[in-house]
Amino acid sequence: MSAIANIEKLSADNYATWSVQVKSLLITLDLWDVVICDCPSDESGKSVWFKNDQKALATITLCVKPSELVHIKSCVTSKEAWRVLNSIYRKDSAGRKVSLFKRLIHFKVSMQDKFATRVNEFCSIVDELKEVGVIVPDDFASILLLCSLPDEMESFVVAIESRDNLPKIDVLVSKILETEIRQNDKSAVNDEKVFLTKSRKFGAKRFEHTRSNIICFKCGKAGHIRSQCRGFVAKENSSDKACCLFETKSQNRDMWLFDSGASSHMCMDKKFFNELEPKRQEIVLASGETIYAQGIGSVSLKTEFTNIKLHNVWYVPELTSNFFSIGKALKYGHTVKFSKNNAIMKTGKGENMLSAKFVGGAFVVKMALKKTAQKVNAIVETKQSVKWHERFGHVNMNDIRTLYNKN
Repeated sequence: MSAIANIEKLSADNYATWSVQVKSLLITLDLWDVVICDCPSDESGKSVWFKNDQKALATITLCVKPSELVHIKSCVTSKEAWRVLNSIYRKDSAGRKVSLFKRLIHFKVSMQDKFATRVNEFCSIVDELKEVGVIVPDDFASILLLCSLPDEMESFVVAIESRDNLPKIDVLVSKILETEIRQNDKSAVNDEKVFLTKSRKFGAKRFEHTRSNIICFKCGKAGHIRSQCRGFVAKENSSDKACCLFETKSQNRDMWLFDSGASSHMCMDKKFFNELEPKRQEIVLASGETIYAQGIGSVSLKTEFTNIKLHNVWYVPELTSNFFSIGKALKYGHTVKFSKNNAIMKTGKGENMLSAKFVGGAFVVKMALKKTAQKVNAIVETKQSVKWHERFGHVNMNDIRTLYNKN
């Protein structure tokens, strides 16, 4: 009886899951045979079969909502009751197939949803389609599930797309749930930081008095928070240093961040450009802040594997990092393969172009300015300097260079 209590009673919209659960229950009770088989002809087996059939009929009846009992109250065998319910609730019509397929195609997940629940709903729709005779291939199911993910998971989607083969649906589901767990861990850390900030608003003195009430999420001890825990600080020291690189412009000129959200390459240093056409363009950052590009041109760079040239790169001096657009690279036929700690970009022929390391929460590639590009810049600067030297009445060349460097 406890097993029956755990099964949701049959209603108008849960037959797919109900039938699986009740079938499993009848198999566990050794009663499924009487549902799918006819009564034996020999007299010795009839009495046992009839007894088991009544048990199976009673089990099915107890798993049906009172409002739905009207359909099987006149049934005298479990086989008849099962057949009647199947014919009423299992709709294999074209309309049912279209309805399920629409639900699958328009399925969407938001960051506010619990991923485990929503992904289970997606898989249930796939199973229901299978029951009505529509088989959804694994690759197609994986593609639809990836398309249903929110924009905030774009980097995860790009990482999956960069693989040679799409993962099977069960593997993809596992990866999505792992991602949700990591995001929840990050949220917990952010909540902890917010708590610390709010406490400090009341003054440092009061904050010191309340330190004894704070519990560290890392070691469980009182008096400090996770970010101040000795074990945590030691473990995260390298990541903290990496994050500082992105905040210090002078240390970050050779660093390029892999960005799946950027529609174009962006560079903060004019010295990287082979040629630069003055052009003003609005740039909207992920934070919502708007800055402006001052020009567009090409950049020649040297990676650990080869020399590359980036075209239509925006010159954005207000940036604190250079941005390498993954989308732009994919359009040119290149491929990117991500792993836990690094990413490799290859040409369409499979040759290595560059590699990026995962530091400070982002994939970063270090690319030096190609020497030929430096010479070109020097030539351009020299020509420009001579031109302005003449226009300003042959003033000192050092003053011309100072004006040039200050734009």
